Amino acid sequence: MELKTIKEFAHKDNLGEGLIYSNGVFKTNLDSKFNTINNKITEINNTLNKVYKVKGSTTVSGINSMTVGNAMVGCVYNLTDSGTIINGIGGELNVVKGDNVVYTENGWDQFAASLDLDQCAGDNISIEDNVISALGYTYDAEKESFSVGGGTATGQYSYAEGSYTKATAFYAHAEGEGSKASSQDSHAEGDHTTAAEYASHAEGSFTTAYGSASHAEGYKTITNNEAEHAEGKFNKSNKTSDDFGDAGNTIHSIGIGTSEETRKNAQEVMQNGDFYVINVGGYDGTTITEAKTL
Repeated sequence: MELKTIKEFAHKDNLGEGLIYSNGVFKTNLDSKFNTINNKITEINNTLNKVYKVKGSTTVSGINSMTVGNAMVGCVYNLTDSGTIINGIGGELNVVKGDNVVYTENGWDQFAASLDLDQCAGDNISIEDNVISALGYTYDAEKESFSVGGGTATGQYSYAEGSYTKATAFYAHAEGEGSKASSQDSHAEGDHTTAAEYASHAEGSFTTAYGSASHAEGYKTITNNEAEHAEGKFNKSNKTSDDFGDAGNTIHSIGIGTSEETRKNAQEVMQNGDFYVINVGGYDGTTITEAKTL
């Protein structure tokens, strides 16, 4: 048997394609692995070329005059006018000002499109300026207010529903029939109720909340003071000043009156904590001047 040196033995005829000899060491042949890696890099580069690349704004004629190809895949443009792009996917592409278009392997496509509301108008839908009306529903896009049925919401972010209701202030809410919410964050519901001060709430029938953060419920009850609560029917709400805690300001009453002229309370609590009960201590259900508190 003829002996060969290591170098001679390392010839590919003896080792094949799987091994190479270098600097006295046998190593695995990496050619095939390098080829695999290079193919992956090429694949990744091709994929990256398809990622959206924002290029800025241009006109429709600018798009039509561009030289397109693989290098353009993924390029996104915002259009500054309307028209027709010749090389769109499947043919011509009609676009409007504000659209964003992207070039794909198959041509130009709309990446995001604007909605022309005028195109939505029909027999049951009317559009005027920023107001959309359809089948009893009205949305004011500028004020972000919503009206339903016979309601009218004119305040910013307001909501009105029902029959002849009105919400005329920021975040106001009116519902029912003839109810009005006319101050910020107010809520009127029921039959012809009125919430007229900040964060006030009126419910029931013909109730009125004039005090901020007050609550009137029942039938024709009224609140004149801050944080006051009225219930029952035809209550008497006393007010001597705007200072919270005043002994002459009602904070809670239970009405037992029968008309506007005969308003009176079964019980009345004042802002300073005084408590009156009808026919006790001289309290007649209307005034506390000569009455004694419990």
